[in-house]
Amino acid sequence: GDQKAAGAAPGAAQATNRKETTVLRDLPYELVDLDNGMYELSYIADEGDATIKISVVDENRKQKQIRGSPFKPSFTPTARNRANELTGPLVSAWISSTLKLLDEFYQTTNVGHQTKLKDGDVLSLIKVMNHIEDMKTKEDDLIRQQDEIFETVSALEKEGVPGDKPLKSLKKVGANLRQLKEDIIAKEKEIQPMVQKESELYRHVISDFENELKTYQGGLRKEGYYFYKSG
Repeated sequence: GDQKAAGAAPGAAQATNRKETTVLRDLPYELVDLDNGMYELSYIADEGDATIKISVVDENRKQKQIRGSPFKPSFTPTARNRANELTGPLVSAWISSTLKLLDEFYQTTNVGHQTKLKDGDVLSLIKVMNHIEDMKTKEDDLIRQQDEIFETVSALEKEGVPGDKPLKSLKKVGANLRQLKEDIIAKEKEIQPMVQKESELYRHVISDFENELKTYQGGLRKEGYYFYKSG
């Protein structure tokens, strides 16, 4: 992968393999520094699922996993030879599907956070807050996926595969996501008074309920109970 962080250096890699329900086992691998900000990891796995963990040593001499690690490829004996090639159908299909997922996230979040809110409509308020939280928690992954697409298309172009179409789509979805982030920040500020109001309201409701429950429980202790033995 391409690691451009200042001071980053090859650290360690771990390749493990699982077949059906058996436990993971370590695989031999080779990690090569290409001296251009990229590292190449080579390994041979058996049929089944694999887990690849790659770390780099940062400027503080501490190992940390690269973005996207661990990677989880799978291997099957029925795969066609072209499936293992960079210019094969699986890579192009991954680019298309990832672009689609990015666009779907944008469309869903963009529509969701613009929901019209009425005073006291807590359910809609929570839905908008969830969309805001989604943008916050998934932002790093969204950026990483865009970077992965760009690097993959760049590598394909070096192999003679045209990259104009996916790069155009990537540029569009990237612009949409950047605008969405700005809109989300503005929306969060806009709904803050409503969030504060509803929080205070429900805090009082909960407090009143707890007081009523205490009163009820106190009344139960004062009640007279009669027990009868039978048989």
